[in-house]
Amino acid sequence: MIVNSHDGTRLHVVVEGWTNAPAVLLSHSLGSTLSIWDSLAAELVADFRVIRYDSRGHGQSDAPSGPYSNAMLGADALSILDALGIAHAAFVGLSKGAMTGMWLGAEAPERVDALVLANTTTFIPNKTMWDETIDRARSEGLEGIGRETIERWLGETFRSAHRDEVEHHVAVMQAMSVDGYAGSCALLRDVDLRNRLEHIRQPTLVVAGADDLPVAVEGAKAMAASIAGAELLVVPDAVHLSPIENAPVFNAAVTNFLRKALR
Repeated sequence: MIVNSHDGTRLHVVVEGWTNAPAVLLSHSLGSTLSIWDSLAAELVADFRVIRYDSRGHGQSDAPSGPYSNAMLGADALSILDALGIAHAAFVGLSKGAMTGMWLGAEAPERVDALVLANTTTFIPNKTMWDETIDRARSEGLEGIGRETIERWLGETFRSAHRDEVEHHVAVMQAMSVDGYAGSCALLRDVDLRNRLEHIRQPTLVVAGADDLPVAVEGAKAMAASIAGAELLVVPDAVHLSPIENAPVFNAAVTNFLRKALR
C-alpha cells in the first residue's frame, strides 16, 4: 500500500498479521528496503501486526531531494501509524532506522511502546566524510559506493558463504535514487541524538554486532547505559547488519524482547 506522509511524500508500506494484535513498525538501514526484514517479519507475524516500509529515498517510496532529518523521518513513521489508525506501536530500527526510533522515543513517547535500536549511533563526528560521499554519489552514481558499503558492513566469512545474498544487497543499494541516498547521508552527517537518550523511557533493546568497529560496540554499551532499564545484545558473528549476518540470534532476541515488552 501507499501512504502519503506529512509533506506529501508517498511511502511504500507492507502490513501483515492480525489487525487487533500489538503493532510493530520496522525501519531499515541506509541503502536497503523493507525486504531486509523478511526473516524477522516471518517470525513476528504470529504474535504481532507487522508494519514495514521503505524509508523516503529508498525502494518504492518517493525520493524527494534532501537534506533529510530525523524529525522528517519520524514524521513519516507517525504518518504511517496515523494512516493505519494505530495509536501506538513498538519500533524496531536498524542503523539509520534506529535513529528514527530514538527520535520517536524521545519526541513522541505516547506513540512508542518499546524500542529496538540495532547497529546504530547517536552522533557521527566525521562530517567531512559525508559531504565527500554525497559529492561522489552525485558525480559517479552508486555503483562503487553500493558495493564498498555492503562489503564493509558484512563480514568476510558471511560474504564468502552467501555470495548471492551479498550481491542482492549490493544491487539494492546501487539501484536507489541518488537524491534519496544524498538526502539520507545528510541526515547521518547532521544527526545528534546524544541529548535524547535520557528522555527515552520505553523498554529498549540496544543491539551491536560483535565484529563491528570497537567504537561501535562501545557506543552501543554506552547507549544502553544511558537509557533507563535498557538491555544490551551483542550479536556474535555480525558486523553492521546483524539481521542479515546472524538472523537466528537477532530474530530470537528481538521476538522474545517484544513478547515480554508488549505482553
